[in-house]
Amino acid sequence: MLITLFNGDFEYWDLKHKVTFDGENKLILINTGETILNVEIDIYSDWKEWSRVRDNTKFEQALTVVGGDPSTGGDRLEPTFFLINGWKIRTWEGDHNLLVNGNLFTDNQTSLFIPTIFPHNISINLKVTNLININYDVDLNNATLPAAVWDVLVEEHVIADSFAEKIRKNLTR
Repeated sequence: MLITLFNGDFEYWDLKHKVTFDGENKLILINTGETILNVEIDIYSDWKEWSRVRDNTKFEQALTVVGGDPSTGGDRLEPTFFLINGWKIRTWEGDHNLLVNGNLFTDNQTSLFIPTIFPHNISINLKVTNLININYDVDLNNATLPAAVWDVLVEEHVIADSFAEKIRKNLTR
């Protein structure tokens, strides 16, 4: 199937992605033999590259992202990606274990994956990250430790609430 999708399109093959995008069918097809994917690099960034090839912008947007924004002390909100507009993922035909690293959801709370064409024994593991990574830079010998911990926890709660609100707004678009 992949050969017919991009036969003779060397501009596409030069991208060397781990996945192939089928805009007509709204599918992200994991290439044969790939068993580890990073959502940010191998799906989101590669989708942006694919979109710029030929006239692929004619297809509906596949992904959106929230996060990546700086929080405090050089930390950042971990990116969370959403498949949108009915896009789905299908892994390759054959028995295998697939590890997907990163926060990935659909915008309508349905499954990310559709079944392979033929039945296989496939294990899909999603390894998500913390939504917020904070460096606790506190002097443990300091007498103000309880106040410092309290300040960090309050700040963490405020950031988490604003992140949750951002996700709610994204889902109701």
